[in-house]
Amino acid sequence: MDKVDEYAEMMRNRAWNWSEYNFIVDKAGNIVSGHHRVLAAERAGVEIPERAIRHLIR
Repeated sequence: MDKVDEYAEMMRNRAWNWSEYNFIVDKAGNIVSGHHRVLAAERAGVEIPERAIRHLIR
């Protein structure tokens, strides 16, 4: 099981702490941090909560 599958399994089982692991997105909408987590959420079929996304202001 790779990292993305491991994360996806946790997300499916509601064991993922969205507050602990934020996604960082730049001004242009590019993911700066959280690529594996985005793939895992997609694989798990779960929506990423808005509170877990941080936008860079640069």
